[in-house]
Amino acid sequence: RTKKNRNYIAIAKKHLKYIRRFAKRNPANSMDKLLLLEAEFAVLRGNLEKASSKYYSAILTAESEGLLLEHAGACEKAGLAMLYFRKHDLAAQHFAKAVTCYEKWGAHAKVEQLRRTQACLM
Repeated sequence: RTKKNRNYIAIAKKHLKYIRRFAKRNPANSMDKLLLLEAEFAVLRGNLEKASSKYYSAILTAESEGLLLEHAGACEKAGLAMLYFRKHDLAAQHFAKAVTCYEKWGAHAKVEQLRRTQACLM
């Protein structure tokens, strides 16, 4: 691992501990964030299987709690991670879902940004 990754991992561990405590007290508003952070942590460690599982859980949790913006963000982050792991088909699926969620939320500039930056996948 690079020194930069080790620094990111140390920061992520600190925040992960804090969010785990918070998620225990208020799971409806924070479980999706905990799962998303765990997914990002798995990406930093290069663990595709765990990252995919955590992103999927974060997406489902945000959706089931009716957290549209968090749902969109989790889909977008999952898409970026899948690009990192060179899983272009999965990335395209996640970005498409992110666009749908951002459109429902009314974030038209964000939709255009995703369409522009991920045009080769959409």
